[in-house]
Amino acid sequence: MTFQKGKKYAITGESGSGKSTLLNILTGRYQDYSGQIRIDGHDFTKISPSSWHNNVAYVAQSPYLFQKSILYNITLERNYSEPDLVQALENSSSKPFIDSLPQGLETSIAANQTNLSGGQLQRLTIARQLLDKKPLLILDEATSSLDHQNAIAVEKNLLSDPELTVICVTHALHKETQNYFDVIYSLDS
Repeated sequence: MTFQKGKKYAITGESGSGKSTLLNILTGRYQDYSGQIRIDGHDFTKISPSSWHNNVAYVAQSPYLFQKSILYNITLERNYSEPDLVQALENSSSKPFIDSLPQGLETSIAANQTNLSGGQLQRLTIARQLLDKKPLLILDEATSSLDHQNAIAVEKNLLSDPELTVICVTHALHKETQNYFDVIYSLDS
């Protein structure tokens, strides 16, 4: 596989085909693998993990959020400008549902995350990652809990950004966004 800066990639395949393993390697979680990975011609194993992580945003299928405010969960108490925060909320399609909450960004996430839907939690996690403006975004079934309309909106926002390289693992490609991908890789079991 080859991934180029600014391009959009979908990786599909049945369960057990290696999609999650590939993402775990790319995010640095698995370091014991065979084969070779090169980043701009450099051996991946020679690149410092902190340097790599400073350039890669990862959104897991099952988001983790803290029992704190929505604002805390997005910013993790880091300082961001208001326009950057609003842009991340809009690109993740989080802004409409947050604006509808009585306490907005100050709404606390309940224990076991029961006061928000799975799709809302996924969108908050996407907003968190977008806020850092890292050039590589890796998505692991990151819109799987969203309703169809919101999934399409989020995917179009992410796939339309010419500065963002996107690697998206999915079981279900939406016909509305298939043409946004430069390459679709299919892994066989």
